[in-house]
Amino acid sequence: MTRMNMTRYAVLGVLNLYPASGYDIKRFCDAGVAHFWNENYGHLYPVLHQLVHEKLIEPITKDADPTGQASGRNRIVYQITGLGRSALKQWLTEPVRPTPPRLELLLKMTFAGAAEQDFLLDELQRLRQGHQERQAMMQKALVKLENDPKAQKWPGFPYWMATIRYGLLDAGFRISWYAETAARIRSWFNGKAAAERAPVAYPTTGQDWINRIADDSSAWSVLQAGLQLDKPLDLGRLRLAVRQLLEDEPVLACRFDDACEPPVWRPLDLPDECWCALVVSRTMPDTIRRLTSEQLPDSGQSWQLLVIRSHDTSGPSGDYLLIRAHHALLDAAGLRDLTVLLAGLYRQQQATDPDPLPAVASRSMLPLFAAAGSPDPRRLFRPDLAALQAGWGLPGDIRPEAQTRPVYAVRMLSDPRSNSWLLAAKRAGVTVTTLLLAGLHQVLETALEPERDAVRLVQVTSDLRRYLPSGQNKILGNLSGMLPIRFSANLTADGLPYTPEQLQQLDRQLKELREQRADLHSAALLHLLSLRPYDDVRASLASAWQKARSSQHAAPLLSNLGHWSNQAIDFGDGTVDQVDFFGQAMHAPALLLAVHSYRGRINLSVGHFPEERPAGTVDRLLDALLAAIDRQIEMI
Repeated sequence: MTRMNMTRYAVLGVLNLYPASGYDIKRFCDAGVAHFWNENYGHLYPVLHQLVHEKLIEPITKDADPTGQASGRNRIVYQITGLGRSALKQWLTEPVRPTPPRLELLLKMTFAGAAEQDFLLDELQRLRQGHQERQAMMQKALVKLENDPKAQKWPGFPYWMATIRYGLLDAGFRISWYAETAARIRSWFNGKAAAERAPVAYPTTGQDWINRIADDSSAWSVLQAGLQLDKPLDLGRLRLAVRQLLEDEPVLACRFDDACEPPVWRPLDLPDECWCALVVSRTMPDTIRRLTSEQLPDSGQSWQLLVIRSHDTSGPSGDYLLIRAHHALLDAAGLRDLTVLLAGLYRQQQATDPDPLPAVASRSMLPLFAAAGSPDPRRLFRPDLAALQAGWGLPGDIRPEAQTRPVYAVRMLSDPRSNSWLLAAKRAGVTVTTLLLAGLHQVLETALEPERDAVRLVQVTSDLRRYLPSGQNKILGNLSGMLPIRFSANLTADGLPYTPEQLQQLDRQLKELREQRADLHSAALLHLLSLRPYDDVRASLASAWQKARSSQHAAPLLSNLGHWSNQAIDFGDGTVDQVDFFGQAMHAPALLLAVHSYRGRINLSVGHFPEERPAGTVDRLLDALLAAIDRQIEMI
């Protein structure tokens, strides 16, 4: 069937809803069916004239827009006739005719070997962004339709919902396919290039150093905090607090969007139990999604807040609040700060009418967390297995030569110093991360002179954060990895700074690294070892520790597991005396180096096990790093 013939049924379908002009019909198609049927304005008037000739529609004159909007002139408005309704119904009952696909992109990809790789990758990225915008538009339309009581009474309501759902699922598939295809193309070319490269001794240049970090870096992780309150929460106040949190807190790199699905109570499918969870989920910006594997589950690509309520009189009377954040957004300290901030915002809100919930009963929280896709933190946390109590380390019986908690050296940069770093990075056209890596490379190359028997592993974690001209922060993710270095008690930083051109080259290498290594992310990809028998966990940790020591390479070990028992959090309606914090992370058996920025202030920290280091070694390393970066800034 020709395009012109299909247009006639689109016109009949619109006029079957209400009388309309040609412009009204085009506007309806643009707003309601454009995601699967694009109607050309030039086709409409010939079709309208033909339908009038066939007596399927008839023209009428009105001096007002049928949708209620004022019109400055009389317009020809058409209405469907009885004959037209019969023709429309006849067409609706006919079998759908197959439409031969004509996909220009796939045709180009068939012969893409004759073109440059970058062009097609750029095109995939452009198309992906377009479908992400389309997906957001469809989500907004879906929410609007679901919340329209009048629309729900129309006979066509379930069919309209089906077309919108089709658009959402189609956009999601295309977004995933574009990302997967781009990753496969890059992987093939990178593997081909790597096979052609001769091995390079490490480290000799900044690129070698970055490659080593990439080789030893970790994948992704989700941080979670569980809070058992002694009273139920006011869900209306909580929603207002979440809204304010996402609007005011730039470190989350999230926005509260009314077009997103509103928080709703949803039942969890559990045998013999009835639980409900209030789910608030915000999709991360594409800048973060590009850094993560496209195979990640949804829980790894969103910030979620779950409220779990039991009406079991024999159990806790308060709600259980579960906060889940992707590791690219927050570290352990950031998640704790987020929890405290959320509690403070909650206390500031006016009381609302409590959301009603059916009376339910439960005997155990374990199946609840299984249904919610999360382990029970009280089962996960065991004092004899905890790798840390709000710190880093390993159980003492696994690593008797070291204490379970490291000592940290921390420097919070003053506002002038932070600003000088930010301005220097902007002036050089690079990120603050690039300045840090340049300074660290100098320190590692010059200050830590080799002594073979003093090789240690260093974990490097740095925020890849851009400072936009508007002043708003947008997180790009974390670069995290292990690096073997050699310690010396006399730490200095005599290395020459990078030139601005070298900094820009380093910055480009970092960008290429982020594009090429979609899995380069924060903490190690681990299965939750605590769900296995303790003896097996202990043996696994001990084996990984020995492997790390013998190979001088990074090895993922269970860590970042503990609770904040010394900090009560007041939600106003209820107080939390203990917060269970749990998540997967990377363990470095020697030195931990991190840089974080929060509200424009930059913080550097180094952690170490004191009996393995000369007194003051880490402080001197941190001072040397600061001095190296300051000298680097003077060169810009």
